[in-house]
Amino acid sequence: FQVRPDWDLVNVELMCEALRSKFTSHPSLKSLLLSTIGSTLVEMSPSDLFWGAGREGEGLNYLGRILMKLREELLSPNTTHSVECDKVLPYNNL
Repeated sequence: FQVRPDWDLVNVELMCEALRSKFTSHPSLKSLLLSTIGSTLVEMSPSDLFWGAGREGEGLNYLGRILMKLREELLSPNTTHSVECDKVLPYNNL
């Protein structure tokens, strides 16, 4: 399949929107995500260095980072879907 030309510019934002939709549409998934409060979420993919942590932790873990930002958003009662996906913190700054 062909990847859209601007994928590197929009992939994090699209993933954030998709995950927000998923976790706000399914109460059981939202509860599961909220039950992880206090935990660092890591996508343990040994081969995906962008969405996952990689084999040795050298990956960027964008999936885990987005999920933690979404969890923060869902826990804040005064938020209106305010996670800024383009400002997801680097994994080592959590």
